[in-house]
Amino acid sequence: MVGTLPFQSLYFGSDDAQKCRSKIFINRSTILAIAEGSLQSKNFYSFLEYRVRYYAKLFISHNSIIFEFNNMIIKLFTMVKNEVDIVDDWLKYHGTLFGYNNLNVIDNMSDDGTYEKLQEYVKKGIRLYRELDYTKKGDYMNELIHQPDQGDYDIAYPLDIDEFIVYYDKEKNKLLPFKTVGYLNSLNLEHNVFKANYIQVQINNGSIYGYKHATVDAEHGKYDDYKDMAKTFFNRHTWKGEIDHGNHYCTPDYFMTDVCLVHYHCRNLDQMKAKVINNVKGLGYDETNIKKLQENLHGCGNHHVKHMIAILNGTFSINTNFQSDNPVILKPLSTFISML
Repeated sequence: MVGTLPFQSLYFGSDDAQKCRSKIFINRSTILAIAEGSLQSKNFYSFLEYRVRYYAKLFISHNSIIFEFNNMIIKLFTMVKNEVDIVDDWLKYHGTLFGYNNLNVIDNMSDDGTYEKLQEYVKKGIRLYRELDYTKKGDYMNELIHQPDQGDYDIAYPLDIDEFIVYYDKEKNKLLPFKTVGYLNSLNLEHNVFKANYIQVQINNGSIYGYKHATVDAEHGKYDDYKDMAKTFFNRHTWKGEIDHGNHYCTPDYFMTDVCLVHYHCRNLDQMKAKVINNVKGLGYDETNIKKLQENLHGCGNHHVKHMIAILNGTFSINTNFQSDNPVILKPLSTFISML
């Protein structure tokens, strides 16, 4: 069990309700609504929102804001290189939901402060590894997932460090991070393979640079139905397969779930340039030689190669003016993250 709700309500007496003559009683659903950003308090209730946010932050920090019993053991597996701007939020968010001891992180020789940040979380329980060869990412991940000393667990969830697991109410077009754990625990383990679609985070602030702190600053995302190409996670008791380099597993036999991966792929210009350079170097290409890169425009990681050529030519840019007809509002997730 990750954590249970230690209260059914918060009670504020007249000392707290400075602008209200009567005592105020706030139930758990109100606390949830405020914490998820779906309740917009007005006038004298604004100070109560501040108080509830304070207590919600306190409870979240002690892993007790997760309202469902975590009957399953869900383990996450990821590989990271030089993602210092997002790794802290990824660890706090998924550690809170699933337990830090269930996070398996391979560092691919980061040199931007990412590895040092990861080391800080070892004392919280994460399992930290370090590997040199980026081209063997799929092999490393498969080895970890099937590693005997992982013990007995129920779900293996491979994902990237810029992907956040969130329950998505498609009918209401709404993210509900507080329901993520409970929903995953409700999955029928008669299924062998599960899939989760993407919500691609969009930059719409109109700047050349993008977001400094994307997980908090980004406002909109776009739901993408990848169907059988959606990201996959597995029933560890029955699945014996292997994922590829991109953490993908293609099969027509799967159960599409209501969790999504909120994907902060492009966060700002500097981050995207660094990602392209790291990926091109990791794939064994010479990131300084345009001629050699052009010879590999149809090879492995060709989209990274194309971006690398644009960087060398001084033409690389990112789109910061995304517009969607029916965007997914990211505030419930950003509010959750900001309270950790």
